[in-house]
Amino acid sequence: MHLRTFVAHVGCLTKEKLSETLLCYMNFYNLRSSVLTNSASKMSENTKDSPHSLSILTFGTQPTIAKSVSDELRLKGIDAKGIVVINSSDGDKEIAQVVKEKNWDGLLIGGGVRSNPEWLDRIVKIVNDSNPNVKIIDHNGPKDVENAIERHFNIKLPLST
Repeated sequence: MHLRTFVAHVGCLTKEKLSETLLCYMNFYNLRSSVLTNSASKMSENTKDSPHSLSILTFGTQPTIAKSVSDELRLKGIDAKGIVVINSSDGDKEIAQVVKEKNWDGLLIGGGVRSNPEWLDRIVKIVNDSNPNVKIIDHNGPKDVENAIERHFNIKLPLST
C-alpha cells in the first residue's frame, strides 16, 4: 500500500483497525528495508573478492555485440563477461560451466536467443539449475543494457571501482 493510500484510509478506521493497519504497514516497511539491506550487504561482500561490486554475464549469438556489451559494462565499473552461445548440447554444457564459475549477480540474454522460445527456456533452466542466484535482467537490446541494469539493481552507473 502506498503511503498516500494509507493516509487516505486512516480517517475511515476504528482504533483497533488503525492499529492493525499500522502494524501491517510497519511490517511491510521493515521487510522491504531488510531486503534492501541484504542486497547492499551482498554487493559489499562482492567488492571484497573483486574490484567490481557487480558481476554480469551476457549471452548472445553475435560475437561483436557480445564483446561490445561486455566491454561497455567493464567501462562502467561492472565485472562483465560476454559469451557467444550456440544452440547445441555442447553449447548447453558451456553455459552451465560458465554460470558455475562464480556467483554472478545478473545475466543479460541477447535477442538472438530470446527470439527462439525453446532455446531461451532451455537456457533459463540451465542457468537456474547451475546457479539459482543469478538474476535474469530484462532489457530491450544493446542500447538498453545500462538502463536495464540500473533499473534491476536500483543503482546508477558508472560504479566507482
